[in-house]
Amino acid sequence: MKIEYGDVLNMKYYEYGQPFTGSLGEMCYRIERNPLEDVHFTPPAKREPSTLKAIVWKGPFNYATTEEEKIEKEFDFSNEGKNELVDWLNAIHDEKYK
Repeated sequence: MKIEYGDVLNMKYYEYGQPFTGSLGEMCYRIERNPLEDVHFTPPAKREPSTLKAIVWKGPFNYATTEEEKIEKEFDFSNEGKNELVDWLNAIHDEKYK
């Protein structure tokens, strides 16, 4: 089992400044636009540079209450970056949580 590209929503979702959370087995993850702010109605030319940030931790607890080690990595805020992020999540899962 692995995370599919469509499982992490499309790029427009992240423009609203909302994080997305999910899990695969014992691995929990959070994906967010960095900086985490609503820019959906801001013209692209007027937006600050941003990235897509992924955070991974061991479940079963949620992001806010987890005090164990969290692993973070940032990717380009693009469809290509999103695909790289999904590949990274699957690699972390195979390495640490399989």
